[in-house]
Amino acid sequence: MVRDRFANSVWITVCTLLGVAGYAAAQDSPETPRSDRVIALFDFEEPDNPFDFPGSFFRAQSDPNAGIERPGYPVFNIAEFDFEQSYSGSASVRLPVRRGSVSLRLRPGVLPIFPDADYRLSCKVRAEGLVHSRFRLVARFLDTSGEPIAGSELSSDPIMPGAGWEAVEVVIPGGEAPGAAFLQIDTEVIQPELFAEPTLGKHQVWEEDYSGAAWVDDVLVEQLPRLSLRTQSDTNIVAAPDIPEFRLLVRDLTGHNLEAHLVVRDHFGRVVDRQTREVQSSQIPSVWRPSISRFGWYTADVHLLSTGYEISVVPLVFCWVPEVPEEAAVDSTISISKGRYGLGAETFEDALIPIIDELAERLSADTFTLGAWESTTSPDASSALALRMGELSNTSTSSWNTLGISLPEVPEELSRIMQADPDEVLRVLAVNDNDTIDTVDSMIEPLLDRLGQFVRRWRIGPLTSTKPFWDPTTPEQASRARALLSLLVPGPIVDLPWSPLHDFSALSEMDAVAAVTVHLPQGSGIHVVKDVLTRWKDSGISGTKSLTLSLGTGRSGQFGPGQASSELVKRMVLIEDTITELGLTKLPDVELDKPWQWSDGLDPQFMPTPEAAAWRATIDRLRGRRVAANLTFEPGTHVYLLTPIDPESGRGGALVAWNDTASFDEASVEIFLGEDDVTAIDMWGNTSGTISPKRLDAGNGAGIDIHEIPITTDPVFIEGIDVELALFTSSIRLDNPVLQATPGPHERTISLRNPWTVAIDGSLIISEPSPRLPSGMQSGWEISPRVIRFSAAPGETIEIPISIAFPAVEPAGQKQLVIDVLLSAGPTAERIRSASKFDVELEGIELDVRAIVASNGTDVAVEAVVTNTTLEPVDLDLSAAARGYPRQGAPIAQLAPGASVVRRFMYPGGMDRLKGGEIYVSVEDPLRLGRLNKSVAID
Repeated sequence: MVRDRFANSVWITVCTLLGVAGYAAAQDSPETPRSDRVIALFDFEEPDNPFDFPGSFFRAQSDPNAGIERPGYPVFNIAEFDFEQSYSGSASVRLPVRRGSVSLRLRPGVLPIFPDADYRLSCKVRAEGLVHSRFRLVARFLDTSGEPIAGSELSSDPIMPGAGWEAVEVVIPGGEAPGAAFLQIDTEVIQPELFAEPTLGKHQVWEEDYSGAAWVDDVLVEQLPRLSLRTQSDTNIVAAPDIPEFRLLVRDLTGHNLEAHLVVRDHFGRVVDRQTREVQSSQIPSVWRPSISRFGWYTADVHLLSTGYEISVVPLVFCWVPEVPEEAAVDSTISISKGRYGLGAETFEDALIPIIDELAERLSADTFTLGAWESTTSPDASSALALRMGELSNTSTSSWNTLGISLPEVPEELSRIMQADPDEVLRVLAVNDNDTIDTVDSMIEPLLDRLGQFVRRWRIGPLTSTKPFWDPTTPEQASRARALLSLLVPGPIVDLPWSPLHDFSALSEMDAVAAVTVHLPQGSGIHVVKDVLTRWKDSGISGTKSLTLSLGTGRSGQFGPGQASSELVKRMVLIEDTITELGLTKLPDVELDKPWQWSDGLDPQFMPTPEAAAWRATIDRLRGRRVAANLTFEPGTHVYLLTPIDPESGRGGALVAWNDTASFDEASVEIFLGEDDVTAIDMWGNTSGTISPKRLDAGNGAGIDIHEIPITTDPVFIEGIDVELALFTSSIRLDNPVLQATPGPHERTISLRNPWTVAIDGSLIISEPSPRLPSGMQSGWEISPRVIRFSAAPGETIEIPISIAFPAVEPAGQKQLVIDVLLSAGPTAERIRSASKFDVELEGIELDVRAIVASNGTDVAVEAVVTNTTLEPVDLDLSAAARGYPRQGAPIAQLAPGASVVRRFMYPGGMDRLKGGEIYVSVEDPLRLGRLNKSVAID
């Protein structure tokens, strides 16, 4: 039985939520469809039908007797009514498979439609016995004669239904099939040959189901409204001082009252604004101004309701970023680092061309690398693409200045002729076979001819390729590829992708390769940048070749928007820190890999990823600055001092800090940054508050001003600091921050540098480690001298010798050296506190301890693991002590190099007797008189 209801034509798009073409989901849909929007409902309740299948459908199978050929759909798979299984009513249709696929198709002419209206096709489905095959819904437009319109077919993703009824749907956009008069529907169970990708080409042997079936019920066709939601920016990246506003376009010809509910969420998913208003179908969009006050990445959804029922939802992704600096306001510091930051995309996207200037401006990109080859590229497509990209040569813009071309994939035509893998682009360009050269030329010449005069940098191969490292002919191939580019490109720069895991020394033999790009996938950790740059420096080519670090994006759905953005910012900071640490003179470029996606549908929208907003705000902080010092104060935290590259620019300095592993109550920056308040700015560019210096009691009536700045796992920038003061404080360090756990004294040197333009004179007072414990007892720490007079000329670095001794029972690990500085002559009369770290350890011996509660819940065992990292066997004495228990010992004889031993000490009733206390474990090396101490708390 089919129920038809024709409403007025609908002109609304729901593409952005439902992914118009080919969207499928196993999700709940309204149990009661809106009758005013239902075009047809096939519920298969046909008591007067004398046949064994629905009257409006036919079996779309091969039938040799009727002269019908449909490969893969054998005649013996027969769709039929089933009166024992149904979602509603008493009947459904069973689609059985006994090898091959099965299809039930709506007859031509049954379902007339309006060609410009949008529709949603859905059904209920369940299955039993399917292993390899899948169910799908298919829709296509037919012309007035009932013939299929080429290119109009849409299908849901193939799914494997479970034993319970599930919803499957596909949204069908109107206006894409001129001449459409009817809609045709297929419900199918298809075998892998019809939906899976072959891995062996024509030699593929497909597994099939020889039994099993799917049941279909309530095939529903609904007319949808068409919605469009966007910001005032084509990139949906709005820059201050503009405030984001939404343009909602609703087109619906049903004439019903419509109500729109707007919900805006931040990157945490928290609702930051809700608005509701009545809307009308119109060709003029209504303007909504969300109530948001902070920069960042946001999502918005508009839920459209008709007579109380939700009929459509349209989402929007947008960024709000700080104001773009005027070019005239960009100082010399900014211009020094201009050209280092860029964006890249391996796949060419035509829709990017008209918005590329705005995108570059909003994301502070100086360069763009755009993909030009893909698997489907043909000579004609290459020519068309070259003409489209050539439009960029006529663009006059101050936002970006360099275009690079990426050739990430071998076109299938070339791959087939040369038997080349998709990533063997370098080998294809290096071809010297006369029979193949013409085909290669037909693919590459249009690009070189149109772009060669203004594009010098050509990236050859995919970002993830490892072939250049393993192929011994890479140097020769690179030379031939460069020669090919040189025919139409003056002085081409060959850019070769390189794995972050591979050694760079092989590149020293590749004179034709002038640039290297290393892709760092998102989720590979923040410290990989230091490893890559260190190996780059060690290779000896860092001064002769250019390096680009491509930072991956696209996994914010896996890691969360905040964490993905936080990782990006940390990587950008660590790049600058490593540049300073290694003394790199040829600075690497930094490229953000495609921080956007496109919505589906008739009018695809640019959707920035969360990383785009964090990237832009971080460039504002880093551009024109360098990392001058690592000021890490607490273990597990990161604190870096940023200073202007050009001291005369007035750019100012900043700190950037975050917490990795420190406990929350210890994760703070405590440093005097000047007499003024400082400003904390988050990774999105928001001012999160000002911090005033507070005075600490330094004893003897003295006080010390200090800024106490709490930090979290997300990076925070501290602006408004006194740069020279921070440089001076950070320069106060021990020459060797490791003390061996052996009898002292240990001779060390404190160094400091005067960054000011005037001489300084004063005293250093070493306050920690303190000579006394909080109880007033002697701590055993003896530092001589503790008070030191010094003077330093402008720019001078001085060294002050000291001796340090500590008690034999001192726990191993990281300690804090706190030095108060009182300047009697210089730019400031404030008492300044400097804190740095040093470690107490016993070289060659490692000790790890842990407490284990016995199964009876009262006894405690302490497990000690001792490791010998020296090159010789050692004799050691291991012992454990706890209040109220006798001391326990466990000698270790001739522990071999690299070996570890485990010893366990038992404390009966320890959970009660030692609760809140500690057990102390020591390992002694009699030969060196060394003693390593650790403790474990009993909670």
